[in-house]
Amino acid sequence: TKVWLRAFKHDEIQEYARQLGSIEVRVIKYKIGKESYIVLTNLEKKEFSREKIEELYHFRWAIETVFYI
Repeated sequence: TKVWLRAFKHDEIQEYARQLGSIEVRVIKYKIGKESYIVLTNLEKKEFSREKIEELYHFRWAIETVFYI
């Protein structure tokens, strides 16, 4: 646990991670063309299919890139 906590740069995030302990996540790997993606999510499989996660991730990414200067 201590090793991965070093990846966090802010003290508040490190403290939150220590308090949280651990969470269960799904790992979704997929390709679009030659580009590979790995998404970690805590959204439940029964409510969000793999395809829906892929769609949501790319929709979110498109929104974030609007804010780049």
